[in-house]
This record gives sequence, structure tokens and C-alpha cells, in this order.
Amino acid sequence: YRVLVAGVLDQAALERLRRGIRLAEGFARPDRVVLKSHYKQSTVLDITLSEGKNREIRRMLAQLGHKVMQLIRISVGPIKLGDMTPGDWRKLTPEEVRRLRNA
Repeated sequence: YRVLVAGVLDQAALERLRRGIRLAEGFARPDRVVLKSHYKQSTVLDITLSEGKNREIRRMLAQLGHKVMQLIRISVGPIKLGDMTPGDWRKLTPEEVRRLRNA
């Protein structure tokens, strides 16, 4: 997911997110967190989850005191979504099917 977060996440907040956050239903830890950029009043992250649960990214960042302003899925497993917009669809190539089965 590409995530636009209100506020600037410092290194300590990024490390806490990478280590995992305790939520109501248990411990949630992203597979990967990459700082893409930060501005005066916001931060852009790429967050990878193996299994996204109900608003999990939003709730993890809320535990750190940050609100998610925008959340965009950029891939599904090994398949990059590219320029697809909500509602778009396309057939998978045989190679994409193979990669999904091997994921």
C-alpha cells in the first residue's frame, strides 16, 4: 500500500511500526515499511502486509498518533496494479497466474 500520513513520522515511530503494534485483536506487524518521502506536514510510506485485516494500517498508524489521509493499494501479491483505477479490471497473463500460485 502507498500511504499518505498526516504529520512527520520520526525514526522512532518508523521503528515501532516495523516492530509491530498491539491492536484490540492482537499484535499487528507489517512485512515491510519503506519511507518514500516526507514533507512539512505529511509522510509517504509504502507498507506491505501479508494479510490485511479491517482497517489495519489505519489503526496501526492511529496508535502512533497519526491519521491516514490517503491509502492506495499498489499491488496484490506479486502483481503491480500500475495505472489501474478503482473499478478497473484486466485478465491476468499466464506469467502473473504462475507468480500468484508460487507466492
